[in-house]
Amino acid sequence: REEPFNYLQMYGYLDTSLITYVYDLTLPGDPLLQCEKNHRRSLKEILNDSRFSVIRIDKDNPDRSHHDRLELFHEKCSGRKTRSQATFDVHYEQLLAGEAVLFCVLFQGKPAMYGYFQHAHGRAHYNTTSDDPDITGYPMQHLLTFHAMEYYKKLGIKAIWPREPSCPSPQFDYFPNAKYLHIAN
Repeated sequence: REEPFNYLQMYGYLDTSLITYVYDLTLPGDPLLQCEKNHRRSLKEILNDSRFSVIRIDKDNPDRSHHDRLELFHEKCSGRKTRSQATFDVHYEQLLAGEAVLFCVLFQGKPAMYGYFQHAHGRAHYNTTSDDPDITGYPMQHLLTFHAMEYYKKLGIKAIWPREPSCPSPQFDYFPNAKYLHIAN
């Protein structure tokens, strides 16, 4: 009898992989050197591109207009409102309480992408991201994540755990649509 490829099925696991990442911030040295070769090359290019910069919106530098723009980008990417206003209000309250940070990639001085992170107990969760779909072809996701890694490493955070859609998977019948595939790239 042929054994299934995934031998863990006999222990009740599903026959599928859950693709996920954990950014280990306890490793010594420059986080750039810990990235994969292609990510490193993309990051070096965008880090040296003067059209891009990253700002941090947090409890010491709150700005509701950035949260409003994050919400607008979500709608623009999906073509409709996909989350309630209460979700964005809670995110902003968490930011004001020092439990979250919003990073913004600026392209030529204008917001092009946002990434919202919550943090507690030595780790950060990358909860949501959204970008301006009119600005494409740049590794802005890598730039945003890299800045978050640098920031959280300085704070003593041990790891960043990205959440969907940065980790698309067929697990539990999750099949990403065009919006999530775009965000994941």
